[in-house]
Amino acid sequence: EYTFMLLRYNPQSPETVRNFVSRMHPVGVIYFEEEIDSGILQYLQSCGLRTVMCGGVALDHQSDRVHVNDIAAAYEGTNYLLDLGHREILFLSDDEQKIGAGFQRITGSRKAMEERGLEFPESLVLRGGVTFEAGYQAMATALREKKQFTAAFAFSDELAVGVMAALYDAGLRVPEDISVLGYDDLTIATRIRPALTTIHVPKQYMGEAAAQKLIDLLHTPGQPPTKTEVSTMLVKRGTV
Repeated sequence: EYTFMLLRYNPQSPETVRNFVSRMHPVGVIYFEEEIDSGILQYLQSCGLRTVMCGGVALDHQSDRVHVNDIAAAYEGTNYLLDLGHREILFLSDDEQKIGAGFQRITGSRKAMEERGLEFPESLVLRGGVTFEAGYQAMATALREKKQFTAAFAFSDELAVGVMAALYDAGLRVPEDISVLGYDDLTIATRIRPALTTIHVPKQYMGEAAAQKLIDLLHTPGQPPTKTEVSTMLVKRGTV
């Protein structure tokens, strides 16, 4: 009985959200951007709309939430690399802002290393985008600067594939010379060769859970906000 519509959110033009709401009169909102402008959230809630956050940990606690534990996932991934003997690990992250996914994953990786008495290598953390291009450029820069590492933990699969391409173009083999660990388990992870070892995030389940949570809220109004934490899983393939 509901229709789902997808609206791209541009932080530079938040008025598009207000225009959409005033024209389309939605009954509820699921948002996938954890750093969405607080003014937009206040506007949505002032319109009487229930909101569900689907993604990482969010600062907005007035919304219902479906999210992964990024700290635990990165902790598991880093421990996996450490268990295999890697001590010099290159981390490729998005910008660390507030308590977003990048911050959470760096926190989990730092925890894994410090528990073993290892210093977290700030000089081996490269921050930027999470695209193929960002991964390629970051790895090319790391190689050019002669950074010392035996493994790369990329906080998105697209980043990881870009890393692998840069390594290939530099004449280095994965995993014989450099191990690569991704994050997300997108379809591309099984289509490249070697297939990507990565952290599986159950995105379809999260989307379904967020939609179901919103529908339940519409049928039983007045319920306090709740959160659902979704487990991730390390998927071992051929790049580590």
